[in-house]
Amino acid sequence: MYYHLRRTVFGVIFLCITVFVLVEFLLVDDLPLATPTYDAKHLKLLKDYKARRTKKSRKVMVIGPTLYATSNDIKIRGEVNIDQLNAVDIEAAVQLSGDNTSTSIDDLFIGVKSSGKFHKVRLPLLLDTWIPFARQATFLITDVDDEEVKAEFEPDHYHVSRCSSSHHRVGLVCKVSVAYDLYILKPRRWFCMADDDTYINIPNLVYTLAQYDHTKDWYIGKPSLKYPIRVNINNRKESFWFLTGGAGYCISQSLALKMIPYARGGKLRELANSIRIPDDVAVGYIINSILAVDITRVPTFHSHLEGLWRISPYQLKDQVTLSYGEFSSSGRRVTSNVVNTGGIIPTFPPPTDPTRLRSVHCYLYPNARECSRFGIASL
Repeated sequence: MYYHLRRTVFGVIFLCITVFVLVEFLLVDDLPLATPTYDAKHLKLLKDYKARRTKKSRKVMVIGPTLYATSNDIKIRGEVNIDQLNAVDIEAAVQLSGDNTSTSIDDLFIGVKSSGKFHKVRLPLLLDTWIPFARQATFLITDVDDEEVKAEFEPDHYHVSRCSSSHHRVGLVCKVSVAYDLYILKPRRWFCMADDDTYINIPNLVYTLAQYDHTKDWYIGKPSLKYPIRVNINNRKESFWFLTGGAGYCISQSLALKMIPYARGGKLRELANSIRIPDDVAVGYIINSILAVDITRVPTFHSHLEGLWRISPYQLKDQVTLSYGEFSSSGRRVTSNVVNTGGIIPTFPPPTDPTRLRSVHCYLYPNARECSRFGIASL
């Protein structure tokens, strides 16, 4: 009887494994992974992005906790305190277009927060991969004046903040606060934030946001927790959802404008510091708790807080954001947390591409100038 029972158990296990393998193959498309195909919107974006590699004169805009700014967008000469800008006037000046024109890269504001100590470590990957696809939409918020890095951005898109260079809560929330105030000067359809270790597949991001109406309230990204966070605010516990900044998140123009009373003019920074919460949690508190707008989970957003090796190499082309990092196994061994190319995607040598994201990018976009410069033909 024991013999028959054991055979039954092994039979069930074998059946489950067989079903799992079959499902994996059925869910994976394009086996083996072929040259990626994109629709007309993606192809237009890929065709036009080289024309946007302008090399105009660069100017640094110094913005910090006191939030003084100059802006050609609103025709202000000299420096003006953003607190002097009337929120009602800003909202009245912004026309929420309800037409049927498709969202393009020009409709996005992508803020990237960084620090001088990461300019040589993290930024080269971004500058060699996705930023050339979105140069006119990308705004770098950092803490040092770096002429070499500044030359890679559009005029007035490189901002030296007075924020701390520390890669901790105070410095990071300050830079997100600066980015939000820059966005409010001339709102676009979408306000997006990303870290300097976030890879963005720009065509996929544009395509994803085009599925949503920017005149409605949308808070799009991916939470790092499986449950709402609980925070002690004014001696009471409050639960709310937030989208992790490591995966990047996007806020529609309609919702971003509603955040003005709680976030503009440094209020986001003040809120986060008063209750001692990180920048992405503070944004979630304003949106999900105060404004009562739900998060919109998009599973193709990814941060270093999840096991990136679990993403099938056959599905990397479908993701919106990717990241990299390290994690400790039982507090003893440190292991790289990078995407799994699985022998499907040719890779650069590890010293050249330890994150594997350069290899993924150049496999998807082999004709990009940055990829030919790094010898993609040898892959």
